[in-house]
Amino acid sequence: MKLIGEKIYLKPFGNEHAAKFFEWTRDPEIIKYTSFKPAETIEEQEEINNNRDPKKDIIFAIFLKENDKLIGSVGVHKLDNPDKNFGVGLFIGDKSEWGKGYGTDVFKTWIKYLFEKKGAKKLNLNVYKDNIAAQKVYEKAGFKMKGTKKVLNAKTGKMQEEFYMEFIP
Repeated sequence: MKLIGEKIYLKPFGNEHAAKFFEWTRDPEIIKYTSFKPAETIEEQEEINNNRDPKKDIIFAIFLKENDKLIGSVGVHKLDNPDKNFGVGLFIGDKSEWGKGYGTDVFKTWIKYLFEKKGAKKLNLNVYKDNIAAQKVYEKAGFKMKGTKKVLNAKTGKMQEEFYMEFIP
């Protein structure tokens, strides 16, 4: 399966993408705003990929149409939620591609897929207050701010403010 956007395309994330993902997660600047704990080895990354429950979570790799370059991943979580309120996330791991509009293109493509093919009724996400670039991407894609909360950042051990955002067509 391949989902086509304006500048990008998405296809299921597999072990062939694990090495690049692992490489990106070694860079503190790239994972600064992520909530996941990076794998310690490529094998652990592959194990994470292999143990994902497709009834609950789907991850797609993001590629540039112009040169087939892998630049990140996009995911949906809580697919088993009976009210069809799914959690979504975006990760652009290639720093050389930041700020070029790919995130917005990815999310518009992803949103269309989730509503048309997965029956989504609402999408939600959390974003750290100081992650301004991501907030702009989500707003351009149609997400609205719904609230804030303080959360414990598992990587730093510090409390951090987080925004809750929703997309409802």
